[in-house]
Amino acid sequence: MEIPLFFYRAFFNLFDNACKYGKENGNISVKATMRTDGIEVLLWDDGPGIAEEHIPYIFDAFYRVDKSRSRAMGGSGLGLSIVKTMIEACNGEISVQSDGKSGTCFLAKFSY
Repeated sequence: MEIPLFFYRAFFNLFDNACKYGKENGNISVKATMRTDGIEVLLWDDGPGIAEEHIPYIFDAFYRVDKSRSRAMGGSGLGLSIVKTMIEACNGEISVQSDGKSGTCFLAKFSY
């Protein structure tokens, strides 16, 4: 199975966000698991996390959790919206879990 460029770009963006928003000298982990019906990829960091009230909106175009911090880092608020579009173009789906205190975990699932 050939993996589209979209797949690589989507995970590059997630990894880049984890580097930008994770804590200094923190950890970023990636785990891929083959299932009978597809592949799951987890990417998580031990940064400050995303507050629960922001979770429903983070894949919306131009949405920023921390407006001043994102602007200072050059973000446009499009990154996660683009990631979602790319993953869906690869017949996948993406979700996020965070308690706003101890890191963020993105889960992408791809069906065969």
